[in-house]
Amino acid sequence: MSWTKLHRITAPPVSAISLNEAKDHLRVDLVEEDSLIQRLTHAATGMVEGPHGVGLALVEQQWELSLDYWPAVIDLPLYPVQSVDSITYVDGDGNSQTLSNFQAAVNRNPATIAPAVDERWPNARDQLEAITVTFTAGYAK
Repeated sequence: MSWTKLHRITAPPVSAISLNEAKDHLRVDLVEEDSLIQRLTHAATGMVEGPHGVGLALVEQQWELSLDYWPAVIDLPLYPVQSVDSITYVDGDGNSQTLSNFQAAVNRNPATIAPAVDERWPNARDQLEAITVTFTAGYAK
């Protein structure tokens, strides 16, 4: 899976680790260390979250995965996935279409998307990023 085809649409509304939580854990009361602690928690979160980490989404956020063609099954590269929000594709005439008939298994790692039972993926135009999957991932709001 190429991480370059994965783009965050909506960032988490809050940090995965608040300054107060980090200070409580470290037993630090002084404000002089706040900037350092924030930088360290941001770096630690970056080691875990998203394409530059191990592929986790700690706090709810929306992502977009672009594909050049339909695979047999689409694996979503982040965990946990809360929902598949939309699947769009470019049809043979170059028009954008929204796919509404698919099955998604989000309670697994990786979360997967497949055509609906007794269905096939629709024909997509032979072009780069012809298919876009928008999904929400993260443990909590």
